[in-house]
Amino acid sequence: MPVDETRVLVITNGSRANRADAVKNRKLVDVMRHFYSDITLISFASLDAARDAPDIRMISMNDEIPGIARVMYTQIALSLKVLGSRSTGPPIDTIIFAFGMDLQLLPIVTSKIVARRIIIRSDGRPSLVYERYLPRHTRLARTLFRLLEEVNYRLADNVLTECQYMVNDNDFDKYHAGVGSLFIDTSHFAPNTPIPTRKFDVGYVGRLSATKGTPEFLEALERLPKRLKAVIVGEGDLSERVTEMMRDSQKFSNSEGASIEYLAWVSHDRLPETLNQIRLLVIPSAKEGLPNILVEAMACGTPVLATSVGGIPGVLRHNETGFLLIDNSPKSIAEGITSAMDNRQLLERVSSNARNFIMREFSLKRSIEHWRRAF
Repeated sequence: MPVDETRVLVITNGSRANRADAVKNRKLVDVMRHFYSDITLISFASLDAARDAPDIRMISMNDEIPGIARVMYTQIALSLKVLGSRSTGPPIDTIIFAFGMDLQLLPIVTSKIVARRIIIRSDGRPSLVYERYLPRHTRLARTLFRLLEEVNYRLADNVLTECQYMVNDNDFDKYHAGVGSLFIDTSHFAPNTPIPTRKFDVGYVGRLSATKGTPEFLEALERLPKRLKAVIVGEGDLSERVTEMMRDSQKFSNSEGASIEYLAWVSHDRLPETLNQIRLLVIPSAKEGLPNILVEAMACGTPVLATSVGGIPGVLRHNETGFLLIDNSPKSIAEGITSAMDNRQLLERVSSNARNFIMREFSLKRSIEHWRRAF
């Protein structure tokens, strides 16, 4: 039951093309329902996942403005939305900037005038992301990011992120930091097919892009034994490349029954069915926060092999709750897949450990406990 008759504004970044962003919006809104009776969601991501929640005010922002124009638009438009929200409902108690809104200086300053509490729900310190994973960006840009971060994090009443590992890794401890996790519906995302009887040996589920490590994964598949069956699920910039691979029957199918299947899209409701057909999910991203698909796969008892980036090492403990890659090179991915698949007992033990970990750390009850500390 809501405990506060005032209002919360939830402001999120994202893209309409990325369905995972819409799912994150819905999860955050569902958590807020346990604290507030009146919720407004302002987002650059698709609002489709929250459309069946008629009690939520929803405001869609334009996500198609490119480059520096988007930076200016975001700063000004969000500030105006915050100011305008004062007259559309009960008093605003809290404003949450989530999922990549760490650098929104003008909206955050404006929010200090309007609301009692400001929370930044970070997916990772932007300057650190650029320094580690996007070194081509100038030192000046990283310095500017650090300055904006320092001001915004100190203006905020709380800086929250997905897990304690990310609090430590992003050096958030110097602020009023804590965990503001989302949750997994562990009744929906649940194991229903034993590992040995699953259809696919290896799977990739996510956006098909260079940042997500798709090219390296595709090249790794060419290095694997021809007996393996693989599935790729997703859309993105590299969809055509995957389609071309499907046409190369000599490379990915043979008399031993090996094959690779491509599913352009699976709805979020049906995703557990797909995950329950995969023995080992690979997440070869070059950069991440804490990907939805990681914790969703673990909830389904699907072992995950992933790069050690973002918050992933805080969830995947090598050979315990999952498998960590040395890097996301095709050679490393292929070796990681082969090593995991060759040890069936370990694979099944990791499957069980992963499910238990998610039940313990990413249930709705646990998520509410984390957020309650901020409130």
